[in-house]
Amino acid sequence: MAKSKKTRRPAKEWVREVATWRRSGKSARAYARAHGLKASTLTWWAWKVDREGLAPDEPELKLLPVSVTDEEVDISGQWELTTADGHRLRGDGALEPKLAAALVAATLSHHAEADDVPA
Repeated sequence: MAKSKKTRRPAKEWVREVATWRRSGKSARAYARAHGLKASTLTWWAWKVDREGLAPDEPELKLLPVSVTDEEVDISGQWELTTADGHRLRGDGALEPKLAAALVAATLSHHAEADDVPA
């Protein structure tokens, strides 16, 4: 029986994959297993990214409308702030509008800086 030929991923996809892996904080083995990849391939691409100074294309930033009022929002349960790449910040109780705005600003700023700083 003939072996099926695997489709090769373009380099720019691997550059993004390496950046996502590094932001995840997981080991290469754990990340690869969770994403159906070979850890050795992932680490080889990480080496290539570092050696050649490759950087991922700027991700498309999708912003959602946010309205901030002067009133304290009474949240009796939990709240969650999630970035586009899956990072989460969770809390319980009341969330003051100034704190909510600061959390959103800090998250967006960190997300932008994470793409500029090598892991």
